[in-house]
Amino acid sequence: MFQKKLSFKLIMPDVQPFLEGPEPDEVSIPLLGHKVTVKKKDEVYKNTRIAEHPEKLRGDAHAARDGVVTNITASAITIKKQDVTNPVAPRPEPVSLDGLAGDELAAALK
Repeated sequence: MFQKKLSFKLIMPDVQPFLEGPEPDEVSIPLLGHKVTVKKKDEVYKNTRIAEHPEKLRGDAHAARDGVVTNITASAITIKKQDVTNPVAPRPEPVSLDGLAGDELAAALK
């Protein structure tokens, strides 16, 4: 049987910078072996830890936006946009990674 050899060439257009887009009204944060630390109807700030991973080298899950937890399944946590008036945790403070190494760095990144 005759097979034709295919030729493939990828052409890249001019590169443009990313533009800021609108934030979605609802986000779904995937869970992969995480232990959920929030409940349905909890209000959370952006970057609040919403699930912990038991493995040292796997990251925890954090809220991608301010809002209220509307659904929790085995595979994801859904957060809907809402003004936060009664959060389950204070707004997370930024962490400086300067000078951190080893376990301290791993904990700060988690």
